[in-house]
Amino acid sequence: MTDNHEVPPHTHAIPRHQYDRVWKSTKLACERDDCGHLVPDEAMNCVNKCTSPKCFGDVFGPDKGGPLEDGEVDYDRNRKFHTCLRNVRGTL
Repeated sequence: MTDNHEVPPHTHAIPRHQYDRVWKSTKLACERDDCGHLVPDEAMNCVNKCTSPKCFGDVFGPDKGGPLEDGEVDYDRNRKFHTCLRNVRGTL
């Protein structure tokens, strides 16, 4: 990665919708800058790891079943990843 686009930590509570905008903006930057060389259907691991290495490890780490296969959809782990993104903002 050339730039660190990771979702920034916050020390104060912000509304969920505002935080969702922050991580979506971070996700777009990752898609564009760090993972833009990949086919979109095959870039989700790259985008998720760029967005939050901590959450990626917590949800897609080797002890959690590993990263998704290209094009694979796992709604349960995707939900867990988004929950982690919302929770991690105050703990980084």
